[in-house]
Amino acid sequence: MARIPSSLLVATGLVGGFELARSSGRREVGGALFAATGALAARQWARGGGARRAVPLAALYVAAMGG
Repeated sequence: MARIPSSLLVATGLVGGFELARSSGRREVGGALFAATGALAARQWARGGGARRAVPLAALYVAAMGG
């Protein structure tokens, strides 16, 4: 299976999660998409650079949803 770029995962999680929550009226549905794509991206970051790279990127991802 081809590796999906983490930038595409992050964009899908942020934009898609927000839009899914807004259009469905169910925040938990959008949150599930946000969490799933974030977990996949974090796994790729950890494989590429270990926890030293994955932790700050994951924190930035979560902060971006709050912003």
